[in-house]
Amino acid sequence: MKSSTIVLTVLVAAVAGLSIFGYMAWHSVTLERSTTQQAIAEFAEIHHKFGAAEPMLRIKSATEIARLAPQIAGEPQALSSLNALVFKENEQILSRVSIPFWFFKLKAPALQLSLHDTDIDLKRLGVSAADLEKHGPGLVLDEARPNGDRLIVWTE
Repeated sequence: MKSSTIVLTVLVAAVAGLSIFGYMAWHSVTLERSTTQQAIAEFAEIHHKFGAAEPMLRIKSATEIARLAPQIAGEPQALSSLNALVFKENEQILSRVSIPFWFFKLKAPALQLSLHDTDIDLKRLGVSAADLEKHGPGLVLDEARPNGDRLIVWTE
């Protein structure tokens, strides 16, 4: 009787965990059709929010990412969310991502699965939750590709 209770408890916990992950993934990414002009306006609004601040990372090539100095010195800061805006020019698709930061800290590998349609590769960027907390709220990455695609990642 005791082993069946343990198995049932583990099964219920697994189903609950998968349900929470599915809910978070479903509600954290939105895709919509957008014109290039609309997307440019969305990116400009985010840039305006951060002023002339430089992003934490720069993509130098397909294999090289430059890491800039953190914005703040001292204690890590509590962050509320990890956000991204992605525009795919040839598909005219604008993706918005907003993930609670606690979820990113706990489930970064699983989170990558929910981001597969956005071209955000957290593993390739080599960014950990601790890195982002040291950086503090602000721009993490701002990339414009030659094909017209755009990507901006920030924390709040």
